[in-house]
Amino acid sequence: SGKNVHRFSDFFTKRNLLAMAALWHTIEETESTVRLALQFCFTSQAMRCSRLRRMKGDKPGEQLSGTLHIASETVETNVFRVFGNAVTDYCSAVASASGSDNIKPFIRLGSATDLADIPDSSIDYVFSDPPFGSNIYYSGVSLLWEAWLGVFTDESLEAVIHRDVDGGY
Repeated sequence: SGKNVHRFSDFFTKRNLLAMAALWHTIEETESTVRLALQFCFTSQAMRCSRLRRMKGDKPGEQLSGTLHIASETVETNVFRVFGNAVTDYCSAVASASGSDNIKPFIRLGSATDLADIPDSSIDYVFSDPPFGSNIYYSGVSLLWEAWLGVFTDESLEAVIHRDVDGGY
């Protein structure tokens, strides 16, 4: 392709890929009680540390939402600073959500087709990421998170639509 993207690693500069791999390795070696939180913080910043982050005018902007577009002018982000900020924000959010009742927030990821493991009257907030059909190609866009996590979307269980006009199927 014109942007030289042939495999997952091509979405990152060599320097950022090395930094991210070292950080991911350290996270994987971390005590299990904090590993998931660190993985959450890491993956929350994966796109920001990729070649998908673009210049917007004369300053760094964000990546385009819902696409794996590499702009002609990209920004290389300091992986460790971005990750550190994500951890700080995460700790602040968890402390704030816990409140004075010492209640810990619980996050469940998965399909809404089976909610049997959720107790009655236990939900305060639901964030739903509905399928947008042919407007966003979920399985392709989630590649940057899934590759780090080693878990890939089973397209047979998702509402994935590819339009013929895009060269899809």
